[in-house]
Amino acid sequence: MFEVIKRMIHKHQAPDFDWLQIEISSHCPSSCIYCPHTVYRDDWQNRFMPLEVIEKLVPAFSNTRLVYLQGWGEPFTHPDFFNILSLVKKTGCLAGTSSNGMLLDEKTLACLVDSKLDIIAFSLAGLGKTNNRFRRGTNYDKIIENCQILKKIKHKKNSSLPVINIAYLLVRSGLNELDDLPVRLKDMGINQVVISTLDFIPAREFEQECLHPHNDQEYQELIASLDDTAARAARYDIKLYYHLAHPDRRFQICTENVRKAAFIAVDGSVAPCVFMKLPIKKGFYIEDGHEQEYIPLVFGNINEEPFDIIWQKGEYKKFREAFTTTRPPQRCLHCPKLHMT
Repeated sequence: MFEVIKRMIHKHQAPDFDWLQIEISSHCPSSCIYCPHTVYRDDWQNRFMPLEVIEKLVPAFSNTRLVYLQGWGEPFTHPDFFNILSLVKKTGCLAGTSSNGMLLDEKTLACLVDSKLDIIAFSLAGLGKTNNRFRRGTNYDKIIENCQILKKIKHKKNSSLPVINIAYLLVRSGLNELDDLPVRLKDMGINQVVISTLDFIPAREFEQECLHPHNDQEYQELIASLDDTAARAARYDIKLYYHLAHPDRRFQICTENVRKAAFIAVDGSVAPCVFMKLPIKKGFYIEDGHEQEYIPLVFGNINEEPFDIIWQKGEYKKFREAFTTTRPPQRCLHCPKLHMT
C-alpha cells in the first residue's frame, strides 16, 4: 500500500513518524469476496471514529510525514471526512486516502482538489469484469471514469494534487490480465500503480488466489512478468511498483514499516499495522497453511491515554526494537510482509 508514499515523504522531513494510518470508518458499502468485512460480516463492527477522538491525534500529526485516512472501511462513508482532512492539512503534513470510488462524484472530487489532498488511491482487483466479480458492489468503469474526471478537474484548477494512484490487488486467477494493465490505465491521469497480493487470507477458500510463489523458479518467473509490466507502464508515464513474497527469504523489517509507523483503529486502539486490529469480535484466518484464531495486537487506546504515551510504552518499544534483531516478534514471524522484496 505504502510503496508510493515512501517516494513522496522523503521531501517532508519530520522527527518521529513516516506515517500514521487512521481508520476513520469501518463501514464498507461493497462486499469484496476476499475481504475480511465480507467473510466476518456477522462479527463485523461498523462504526465511525468521532471527530473529537481524531482531534486527540493532532499533536502527533505535526511530527508525522503523512497521515493516511484509511483502514478496513470506506473513508468516504464518514460524514466528517472533509473536516478530518482539514485538521490533518492544517498541521502541515501530507494527507492521503484510499477509496473504492463508488461514493465519489464530480462535486466531491472537486472538493478533494480544493482541500489539497495529496494522494488518493483507487482500489482495483483486476480489469473490467474481473474487478467487479472480486469487488462486488464496485464498478470498474465508474472507477476509471472518476480518474478521468479528477484529471480534468486538476487541469482546470491548475493543480497537481491529489496524485492519483491505483492500489491493484493481483490474484492468481488475474495473472493473465497483467499484459493489458498498462494500456488500460493510460491517459487517465494515473501517476502510480502499486501491485499487492492477498497477504491476509480470511478463509481457506481464498488460498488458491494467494500469489505467493512456492519456489525460487516461480518467484523469478513472476518477477520477470511484473518487471515487464512495469517497463510497459513506464512508456505511458505510469510508475508501477510491486512487492512479492519470496518463498525462502525473510527480512528484519516488513513493508508496513512498523518501526516508524502506526495504525489507529476506528475504536481508538493503537496497533503496529492494519492487520493487527480488525474491527471484529472474533474470527479465524489462514497463516502459513494453517487456520489460526484472530487475536488483535494493540498497545493502548487514544480514548484512554495520549498517543505519545502509548508509543513510548516499554512493551511497544520492545516490539519495535525486535525488528533490529535477527528474530522479529513471534506474532510476525509467518507474516508475508516479512518476505516481501
